[in-house]
Amino acid sequence: MLHRYYRHSRLDEGFYYLGEGTCYDPRMPDGGKVHMMNTGPNGEPAVNWHLWHAIARAMTLLDVDARAWTSIDPMIGLGWAAQSVAQPKPETVNPPLEPRVRRRLFRQWRGVGPDEMDVRFDSVPYPPEIP
Repeated sequence: MLHRYYRHSRLDEGFYYLGEGTCYDPRMPDGGKVHMMNTGPNGEPAVNWHLWHAIARAMTLLDVDARAWTSIDPMIGLGWAAQSVAQPKPETVNPPLEPRVRRRLFRQWRGVGPDEMDVRFDSVPYPPEIP
């Protein structure tokens, strides 16, 4: 689906906004107004970014559109990093991160290779500090 509908778009921005928690839609039912990765019932950090990374790595190791999944995996990391910094709240109009923070996150995650992605996702629940 990603390749069919978002081939020529800025897919990395979609992952970023998902993590930032700024995709608010008041038309959605309660519990789904903010499109973001779910957190735990008591506000624990989201863990499904790690699941998405594992799926991306499995697809690359099985050689199922490996090139595409290798390019998607850093976007998953970008979303995880954005959510870790923004710590958005569900059902809330969350403020965007500062532009300098956004630029730093994009720079830190763009083009990261599979081995480095594995190292970064060894960190739980938040990404490691990246210079």
